[in-house]
Amino acid sequence: MAPNEDEGEEEVEEESLEQMMQKEQRQAYREAMTQARDRSDLGSKAGAVAEEMNETETIVVQRIDRAMADRAVGIGDRIVLAASLSSTLGPTRELLESSAQRLGKSVSIKEVVISSAWDRYVAGDITGYIEEVAKAMTAQFNEGDVIVLAQASMADAALLVSDSPIQILSSPKLGVERAVEAVTC
Repeated sequence: MAPNEDEGEEEVEEESLEQMMQKEQRQAYREAMTQARDRSDLGSKAGAVAEEMNETETIVVQRIDRAMADRAVGIGDRIVLAASLSSTLGPTRELLESSAQRLGKSVSIKEVVISSAWDRYVAGDITGYIEEVAKAMTAQFNEGDVIVLAQASMADAALLVSDSPIQILSSPKLGVERAVEAVTC
């Protein structure tokens, strides 16, 4: 066998090893994203548990998305509820309805699932994820008085829609503002 043929076989073996490693890395990443997806609705569901703790604990526990829901209900009675993962809609809808009841208001909630955005998120394309959410929100401007983003990961999409004729709300900023207010009062 000529020396060049041996080198060619080694290159093929090295490529195969590198390809196998990349395949394993992609699989590990997919598994991690699946776990993240499976856990992502815990954030929405955990909020109700947090509020229930106020009845039994000596510390005040605040739900991070309560301020967003209260603000949305205060803005108007037509709420567009957007999510990239459908499992977050139920808990957020219940939260909005709870806020409406607490504030003595009646609301209608239109649910919008942006599954194309979640596909990008799972693929690791966060920029594409945010852009998909922003595009979907733009299509909803005439459908409600306010848009509520059900997932904290969607918050940056509102920055891409600076010309929105209606408010776009997400939980992180509003929740932190309310928590700071509670601590400083």
